Amino acid sequence: MPGLLSEEDKSAKGIAKNSKLYSFDIFDTLVTRRVAQPVGIFSVIEEKIKHDKKYVDLPEFLKANFAFIRQQTEAYVRRNLFVLLKREDITIYDIYDEIQKNNFLTDIQKQALINLEQDVEINNLVLIKNNFNILLSLINNGNRVILISDMYYPLDIMRYILSSLSPIFENIKIYISADYNKTKNSGTLFEFVQRAENIEAKDWIHYGDNKFADIKNASKAGITSIHLPQLKFKKYEIEVLKKHKNNLQIQNMLGAGRLCRIDNTENNEIYDFACTFSAPILYGYVNWVIFKAIEQNIKTLHFVARDGFVLKEIADIIIQKYKLNIKTKYIYGSRKAWRIPDENNMDFYIDCIMSEYKSSLNGDFIAKRFGIRY
Repeated sequence: MPGLLSEEDKSAKGIAKNSKLYSFDIFDTLVTRRVAQPVGIFSVIEEKIKHDKKYVDLPEFLKANFAFIRQQTEAYVRRNLFVLLKREDITIYDIYDEIQKNNFLTDIQKQALINLEQDVEINNLVLIKNNFNILLSLINNGNRVILISDMYYPLDIMRYILSSLSPIFENIKIYISADYNKTKNSGTLFEFVQRAENIEAKDWIHYGDNKFADIKNASKAGITSIHLPQLKFKKYEIEVLKKHKNNLQIQNMLGAGRLCRIDNTENNEIYDFACTFSAPILYGYVNWVIFKAIEQNIKTLHFVARDGFVLKEIADIIIQKYKLNIKTKYIYGSRKAWRIPDENNMDFYIDCIMSEYKSSLNGDFIAKRFGIRY
């Protein structure tokens, strides 16, 4: 590879013959977003510009359709610049230049949207702890570590965003496709980094989540690649995202479930099911109950043992987060105490008993359930 140092040059520069280079992909390897998909960030931005008075002067069509416009504009710019200029990658400025042109924005409005996207990224990024700990361990043991990413953010924005998560990112060397017009996806960014870092491919180990860009292309260049796969969505989650990818509530709900599962190191299927299926249903129900109570000026909600225990926990979190003026209490009571038959519900009451306990139905059982002698 042209530009590599000879063994004599390495010796003269104090570079050990056996020195290793460790590189990490960034998004979905070291960090991930709170939303289910990267496009969910655009739905967050859309929600903000719709309701924040700071963006009141933006065109109404842009505010109402920002998530869709942002996605389509990026796709168009990528195709257009590749065809016209053979550009391998684009920058966030390329994207917003096109949005500005199509929506007649001022330079101030354009920059406000770019700044907002940065802030939304910062507020929605979280570390993938297990993978980040690998990075920390390598750095703490004195190894040479760099980051490589196919991303439209240039270095200054990328470092600003990452440094909000950990000071370890303040000084680490970062190679971004947007800065060099070279990508891992084409393999050219690996070639560029190899020359820049003066490293033999056999002495380089790369970690990433993308099977093609991070694994296949790195291996093709002779680099040892280690796959750190993304956590996959459940089949029913994928179907929901296909239909509602620009729905912010869906993005937040499925993103939260995925983050819970990422932190679940025990690979517990029951826990995973609760995160992705039970929790969204229970949260939605409790949230509805709370705001119905507020509408009716109800100041205290009572949750009955035992079925109400988890529901009360959810309610307390919602109330605390939104600082609502409503209290909750947990009370003990048997199901029998809440199922009192009278002339208005007798038929329904009997139907419930018949369907629920038909396998054990007899005179003694019915008498006991009704609290009468037999």
